[in-house]
Amino acid sequence: MNAARALLRSEAVDQHAAPIDAVAAYLALQTPGQNGDRVAEELARRALANADRADLSVVSCQAWQLLGILARKRNVEDATACFERVEALARETRMPTWNMRALFQVGCNDWLAEGDVARLEQTRRKALQLGVMTVGHEVDAVIALQKVLCGQFPEAAELIDQCWAEVNRLQLTETARHVAMTRAILAAHQGERREMDQALTEFRIRYGEQTHLSPLTSGHVLRLWAQLWMCCHRKKTAAGESRIAEPGHRRKGCAS
Repeated sequence: MNAARALLRSEAVDQHAAPIDAVAAYLALQTPGQNGDRVAEELARRALANADRADLSVVSCQAWQLLGILARKRNVEDATACFERVEALARETRMPTWNMRALFQVGCNDWLAEGDVARLEQTRRKALQLGVMTVGHEVDAVIALQKVLCGQFPEAAELIDQCWAEVNRLQLTETARHVAMTRAILAAHQGERREMDQALTEFRIRYGEQTHLSPLTSGHVLRLWAQLWMCCHRKKTAAGESRIAEPGHRRKGCAS
């Protein structure tokens, strides 16, 4: 990023600096650490100011989307307002892909706040109609996680398998991380250690441990596995004690 900025000429600062700052902001967001969010927000706001002056609609959408993602951590309503700015700008400039991305993010807010996936399903249908497959697969990844959390394991597994094949074919690395995370959580819920480890390996191969998903993936999956193991251990212990207490049961080594 610094090398790219060094090549800028002073008379074209806004036009060329805005997209560089937008990319740098997304990189900062994906970098774990306490300062990542702060740096990402500063860069996104700077990119937005430069993009507005240079009339760069795509960069403005990128910046507003990132600001919405950051705002979501504090307040869902503030995040929705950012995504609605993206949607309005996308409609005004006739950018259907960004319109779909904005609808997807608002749908994620509905899901996080209310557990409602209706808007996500609507977005998926529109994305498929318009051929915006990247957004359609992002929706599938979220709905698959919702199905896991609701205990709909067979439906979740089927959707995960379908989505996994497509995101790898299209090389959608970020979405693939989400699907790998969801697959690991599903395996942990079902007590499938080998499948869980395989999914975590796929997550790590795609540099998932270097993203904001790492604490959620490792923490949630391993906590689920530990809880399941303890539950099974207690049941086995209780069953053994119950059997010992049965009339006529003899301990090994006891005389008849």
